[in-house]
Amino acid sequence: MPGGPMKRQAGLSRRHATLAAGAVLGLGAGYATLRPTAGEPLEDERLRRLRAGVNLSHWYAIPLAPGRPRTTPGFIEVIEFARIRQAGFRHVRLPVDPLYLWERPWTLPVSLSSSAHGSLRRSLDAILAADLAAIVNIHPADSAFSARIFAPGGPALFVEFWAALSRALRDTDPNRVVLEFLNEPGLGSAPAWPDLQGEIIRAARAEAARHTFVVSGANWSTIGDLLALRPYDDRNLVYNFHHYEPMLFTHQGATWAGQPGRLRGVPYPASRPPAELPAGRQRISARPRQQAIRRGSRPRK
Repeated sequence: MPGGPMKRQAGLSRRHATLAAGAVLGLGAGYATLRPTAGEPLEDERLRRLRAGVNLSHWYAIPLAPGRPRTTPGFIEVIEFARIRQAGFRHVRLPVDPLYLWERPWTLPVSLSSSAHGSLRRSLDAILAADLAAIVNIHPADSAFSARIFAPGGPALFVEFWAALSRALRDTDPNRVVLEFLNEPGLGSAPAWPDLQGEIIRAARAEAARHTFVVSGANWSTIGDLLALRPYDDRNLVYNFHHYEPMLFTHQGATWAGQPGRLRGVPYPASRPPAELPAGRQRISARPRQQAIRRGSRPRK
């Protein structure tokens, strides 16, 4: 999902797909349930809660500035959850840096930090008390963690990490706490991610039998990545995709995004060519613009 505090949740339309989405401000992601022939549908109320939500950036993942702590305890006050609910939203997505939770990263036996787990549970309690659902999303702060997942020995340890986290959260309300395995596995993950995600599903399901899991395609979790993913044999999954087009608009000013990041003040929809944008904006020709759209790196939200 995108890097702003609020995200656009758009639905997936496809054969055997059920729409479970609603519009919000900002960038985009989509949720849909792919129902295998032999499967049973998710409970309608769980899907309704996923129709409109916001992303809680910079709280448990992605520090606001280099060198800051991995979490910002006072970043969101309890009163904000009531305001989010009053605005009509039904859920929040809670990105969590795995290195905050994992007590001794990449070692066996896998264990979670008791203090970090306690803080996360208190936050979840506050969210649920405001009549909101919560998606707990493992969200690495940098690409090095994602690369380690796919390095030798990494997949098995990441599966064990998810078994431990699912065990720690299995007594939460399965109707309102949803588990999302990994934000955007990263470029080049397509060969390994589908099978690894299947292993995570099996390990997490053994610990959290009734919870809904969010799964995604490889790479940057685009709609194309999702459509390339073969549905898993699990009845209680939500399939997720991220949508950023047009990149020139959604990533203007984003320092990590290459050419789009050098733009400011791009309107949507844009009715003028880049050369006629406010003074001081860099002119981008058609060819570089297409290159930026194809190659612009996605944010770590």
